[in-house]
Amino acid sequence: MKKFILKLITYAICTILLIYSIQMALSFKIKNKSTNGLDNLVTTSNINAELLLMGSSRCWAHFDPHFFESAFNIKKAVNIGVDGHSELSMTYVRLLDYLSYNKPPKFIIINVDPFISANSIDQYSRMVNKNKYARYAFYINNRQWKTVDYFKFNFYEKYIPLYSIFKYQIFSDCLFGNNSSPYFQYGYEKHDNKWDTIQNPTSNTTAKKYFLKPKNIPEIKTSLQKIQTLCITHGVKLICIQTPVYKSIYNEYEFNLTKEICKDLNLDFFDLNVPYIRNDISNFYNSNHMNINGILKMNAIMLKNDTLKNILSPIKNGLNPL
Repeated sequence: MKKFILKLITYAICTILLIYSIQMALSFKIKNKSTNGLDNLVTTSNINAELLLMGSSRCWAHFDPHFFESAFNIKKAVNIGVDGHSELSMTYVRLLDYLSYNKPPKFIIINVDPFISANSIDQYSRMVNKNKYARYAFYINNRQWKTVDYFKFNFYEKYIPLYSIFKYQIFSDCLFGNNSSPYFQYGYEKHDNKWDTIQNPTSNTTAKKYFLKPKNIPEIKTSLQKIQTLCITHGVKLICIQTPVYKSIYNEYEFNLTKEICKDLNLDFFDLNVPYIRNDISNFYNSNHMNINGILKMNAIMLKNDTLKNILSPIKNGLNPL
């Protein structure tokens, strides 16, 4: 019996060591790399950009960092939008992580639109794309990332080797990588595809149910002001931009609410949701995300906006820096 117990203990120890070794080997393989485009916490450390592009998927898919670099004489721009998360609480923790491993940027552009909320609407929405960040869950890989803490990985996911990797089905991504995201090539989630109106009809206005309500404005202001205060503390100029949506979900009243919120907080706000973009379906791949056609038209608007140019590149435009 003693020999059996001894063998059982030896087997258990060897198994644990093997699992731990595989976990560490995978961690070493993906060190300083992104496996899916979204898990860019490490790859956006120590880059010290002049301009940060932040917010939800409408930042992630709409803001081309290379455009801002060339158009506004920005030395380095980086898009750290978080796909699937319109809550300002996520933007805040993502900014904290960036500032922990970088010098403060000169400017931050955040997408502000009726989809924003102060916090997650529900527990499910808070967990969107949680699997994309599971490679950071294991305690040795977690450099106290607040973005990772936001997803509330449990005890087992943090301390059992390989548990989170297999639970969230990312073993293949860790082993072989998943370079399908346009982020690897373009620095943002560029889309060339047109809207598949058969699979996703233009009459589908489900997205509108996520619009902010007047009752939400006080808490949204508080959350946005929290980001604003963090920027002021680090000497960063915060700029808010509202990007176009397709006309089927556009509502003038709701899209003016964001303008009023920013006005009350004395934030620079640029509404790029113009009719000639939102009325043309060829500019979108779904109701609230543009493809490259729409992005190029939106960029052209920014190029012609003297106020934005004077903020981002005052020396280039013959003005004193802010």
